[in-house]
Amino acid sequence: MTDQAFANIVAQIAHTLTGYAAIVTLILLGVPHAVVIASVSVTLYALVKEFWWDYKYEDALTRGSSVEDFVFYIVGLILGIVVNVFAGVFAART
Repeated sequence: MTDQAFANIVAQIAHTLTGYAAIVTLILLGVPHAVVIASVSVTLYALVKEFWWDYKYEDALTRGSSVEDFVFYIVGLILGIVVNVFAGVFAART
């Protein structure tokens, strides 16, 4: 595995965990409409970060694939929602 491939894997894990952490944190804090707030906030952040900031302030090698990065933010959001739905289902059974 090349250094660039390893760096990309680490970056995608970080993007996924960012989306996931936003959902889980707001839910654990008891924020009303946490899923909506986290989803909109992370989506807007990722759009600006990946499609404006990176193109303006990073070189092509550092930037990588903006679409791939954006998709992994969204994967994190979806993962957070799915985990919390299953947690709610299992909590209701006990």
